[in-house]
Amino acid sequence: MVKNQLRQEFSDSLSIPLYKRGTFFKWFQQVLPFHKGGLGPARHHARHASKARRAGRSRSGEAGGGILKLASPWRPVQTTPHIKRKQEGYTLVEVLIAITVLAVGLMAVATMQVTAIKTNAVASGMSQGLTLAQAKMEELMNLPYITLNDADGDGTGKDTDDDGVDDDGDNFGLDDTTGADGSEANGRYTVYWNVAVDEPVTASKTIRVIVTWTERERDKRLALDFVKTDLS
Repeated sequence: MVKNQLRQEFSDSLSIPLYKRGTFFKWFQQVLPFHKGGLGPARHHARHASKARRAGRSRSGEAGGGILKLASPWRPVQTTPHIKRKQEGYTLVEVLIAITVLAVGLMAVATMQVTAIKTNAVASGMSQGLTLAQAKMEELMNLPYITLNDADGDGTGKDTDDDGVDDDGDNFGLDDTTGADGSEANGRYTVYWNVAVDEPVTASKTIRVIVTWTERERDKRLALDFVKTDLS
């Protein structure tokens, strides 16, 4: 009976104008599955959605608790609400490398500091020795000309040809520390002084002050020269 009714409707559709036949055929294609015992559009989509939900539950069990979210009845999309964040930190190897680099840098700084301390100690010793030499030189320069004597005589009458060179090759005894014209001790420092008469010219005296000391098991020495004339 239904088939006869459909045939009748189809035959009636032939009398439908052409511009309305497209709409009728679309309706006919949607209604026909109902009459053939098929599923309608709504039940068709519902069936596929049910299959998708069952497939999602099975997949979620395999994925370890994931949740299926249906973006459409045909394409299930699995989303994971709990995403493991990257744990930030340093490993033991990284810490050891950092400590090694720091140790090397500290060793370099320590070596530089030791070198600086040694250099400062040498400079300090030199400055103190120079201060003592200057103080003794000022003291001798303030003495009257006639009182500055060559005590051991190795700096008097040693240049008979007046060429400015000691005839004995002893530099007029100015470098002498064992038999100096005078000496005094001041802590770790020893101050010596020598006088050369009529040197470098007549009516003048050359005064040399020598300071010696020991720095880090090494002998240190400095000397200052000054010429005092009979008019000064």
